[in-house]
Amino acid sequence: MFNKFLKIALIPLTLVCAVLFTPTVQGMDFYQIREAGPPEVADEGVLFTYEPEKRVPRYVMVSGDFDNWKSLHMMNKNDEGVFAYLYDETQDHTDAGKRGVIIGKGQYNYRYLVDGVWISDPLNSKKTYDTYGTELSQFTVRTPVIKRQKNPIHIEDSLYIFYYVQPRAKSVYLIGDFNNWNPYSYPMHRNERGWWEIEIDLPDGEYSYRFIVDGKHRVDPLGRNIKHDRFNRELTSLIIPLELMVEEEKPAIIFQLQ
Repeated sequence: MFNKFLKIALIPLTLVCAVLFTPTVQGMDFYQIREAGPPEVADEGVLFTYEPEKRVPRYVMVSGDFDNWKSLHMMNKNDEGVFAYLYDETQDHTDAGKRGVIIGKGQYNYRYLVDGVWISDPLNSKKTYDTYGTELSQFTVRTPVIKRQKNPIHIEDSLYIFYYVQPRAKSVYLIGDFNNWNPYSYPMHRNERGWWEIEIDLPDGEYSYRFIVDGKHRVDPLGRNIKHDRFNRELTSLIIPLELMVEEEKPAIIFQLQ
């Protein structure tokens, strides 16, 4: 698989190309990375870092089977001389990607492209070889990384998924006018990430909902809008299809390393 991709990737690249495709390292203070190391699994994705030993390269890219070797991801260089890239994309054509999963549980292979030359990660001792004898670096994801998107996530047709991020909770239920506020009909289950989730069918319309977490009512921390009922209690409001919603501005979520 890697050698097939290699034929495409070895097309001459220029510094202009590097500038055009420079991404941002989102959700973190990029300038605080002082040294490189093996990939680190974070709440918001996988952080790749590379630090040259001698000559500073014009560009560094990373690619791997975490997205089927289909993309070259440009890494940014900070003032410390560390190149970094946070992989936080979902593969929306896959079943997991539709549910907001950035990367699933498992072992993954990757390489760096440094000024047109493919290398394995010099700071990662975990190596393997493909069927062509090419050395690849490896990292392991022990629990799936799920993108913290606003609830709900549209899967297909009228099917939506809700998440509630509280690994310490013992029970979580979803209640709303879509189930007549029944406190027991929509129990959520804990996934491999430790998040609570439930998939439900939601026809087009306007809804209000809350969660019951260990017997206590909670508004949705990943909700789109908040409103109050006639008793001045907070509820999360929702319009299906989601394209019709006018959402409140909320601060970005900063990721923390596991």
